[in-house]
Amino acid sequence: MLEVFTWLADWLIYGLAGLNPESKLGTSLHFFVEDTTKIFALLVVMIYIIALARASLDLERIRHYIQQKNRFVGYGLGAGFGAITPFCSCSSIPLFLGFTSAGIPLGITMAFLFTSPIINEVAIIMLWGLLGWEFTLVYVVIGMAVGIGGGMILDILKGECWLKDFAAKAYQQAAENPHNDESPPDAKTLTMKDRHVFARDELKEIVGRIWKEVYRLLSGYGANHAINFE
Repeated sequence: MLEVFTWLADWLIYGLAGLNPESKLGTSLHFFVEDTTKIFALLVVMIYIIALARASLDLERIRHYIQQKNRFVGYGLGAGFGAITPFCSCSSIPLFLGFTSAGIPLGITMAFLFTSPIINEVAIIMLWGLLGWEFTLVYVVIGMAVGIGGGMILDILKGECWLKDFAAKAYQQAAENPHNDESPPDAKTLTMKDRHVFARDELKEIVGRIWKEVYRLLSGYGANHAINFE
C-alpha cells in the first residue's frame, strides 16, 4: 500500500518534473511529496473514522458528568480517556474539537489531547516484555502526569485565549448556551447516512483548515528563505 505514495512521488518529481534522482533538489522534493501524501491520506482516513464515531457520542451528557466532578478528577478522567484510546495527535483532533464545541473545560480537553499520543498501547506491551512492569509503570505515570499537569497549567494561564477563532467561538457559544452544540442533535436517532454526512463535513472542514495552514507556512518560508540545492 505504501508503495503507491513512492510511485506517485517518482512520477511527479522524476517523471513529470524531470528532476535528477541524484540531485538534492530532486531527493528533497521527492521526500516532501511522498511524506506529505502519506500524512494527508492518514488524516483523511482517521479524521473520517473518528468523526463517524463522534457522531455517536452524547457530548452534552459527557460535559454534565464532568461538571459534577471535582476539577482535578476531571483532569484525571481526560488523561485516562486519552491513555486508553489508540489515537495519535492527528486522529485526536476531531474529538478535541468535539469536546471544545461541547463546552468541556479546556484544561480537561487538553489533558486528553496531551496524553492520547504519549501513552500508546503497543508501546506498553513492548516495554512490558522488554523492560518489565516497573519501567512500564513509570512510563504510564509520567505520561499521565504530563497530561494532567499540562491541562492544569493551561487552565491557570486561561488557555482559551490561544484557541483559533473558530474553536474559541464554538467554545464560547457552548459555555453561554449549553444546548447550542455543534455535535449531532440526537446521536441515538441518527441513521448511518446522517453519520456519514456529519463525518464528511467534519473531514472537509478540518483537512481544509490544515491544508490552508500548510500552504501558508510553505508560502511564507519560500518567500523569506533562499535554499541552496546544489
